[in-house]
Amino acid sequence: MAPLLYKPNIKIIGQSHESYEASKNSQRYKRILRYYRQVSKFLLLTEKDAEKFKKDGFTNTGVMYNPTAFRVYNDPQKLYANKTVVSMGRLVDGKGFDVLIKAFARVSHEIPGWKLDIYGDGPEKESLQTLIDVLNMKNVIHLKGTTSKPQEVLSSSSFFVLASEAEGLPMSLIEAQSCGLPCISTDCAPGIREIINEYEDGLIAPVGDVDVLARHIRRLAKNEQLFYSYSQNAYRHSEKFEQKHIRNQWYKLFEELEER
Repeated sequence: MAPLLYKPNIKIIGQSHESYEASKNSQRYKRILRYYRQVSKFLLLTEKDAEKFKKDGFTNTGVMYNPTAFRVYNDPQKLYANKTVVSMGRLVDGKGFDVLIKAFARVSHEIPGWKLDIYGDGPEKESLQTLIDVLNMKNVIHLKGTTSKPQEVLSSSSFFVLASEAEGLPMSLIEAQSCGLPCISTDCAPGIREIINEYEDGLIAPVGDVDVLARHIRRLAKNEQLFYSYSQNAYRHSEKFEQKHIRNQWYKLFEELEER
């Protein structure tokens, strides 16, 4: 790429699909400093990450969200009637599924009829199943394995919970919102608050806080009217991640670079 950086007839767009902190704490950061300060546009996944790179002397930063693969409206009443809390991701350390299981178990007796379905596979599957068994939750908490039909799974659920320790711009939250699901998430990434509008379409808990996560789950499961409001807002707010919207932003960027 280096020979192309200073050719006036070539525009280069660089992208980073990780958080500023992840870049800064890795060997990649030296290469980002060397090359990405020179490109025509350096795109990040969140506004906060773009601001942090600006403070490091980058004058070419911008933001481009990843688009959702689907967006479908679901009636909030039907979603609520599913009485299913859902989560998805690799079953690995740091994804917080143990925290989610403990939180759901803590309030399960207060929300009878509700269940928790976790989709994904990974090395922590056995230990998570052991935790479910120890908490005597095997009838209401299920490890469902992987799925090739996330849209169908989400549309058959009620609300989504992400309990990770660290993320970038979690597509799982974006996809859940795109199906009208309210979302609960730990405050695990700069991008969380660019997806969830707290107390409008979802709720946010501190990382690793079982108590707060449990309270949020109970609140959404028990308050039907609040659920309806959050569901409608979630679907409306998901428009900014729609493929057509993101595509138009790319076209706008191409026009901007061409004018230069």
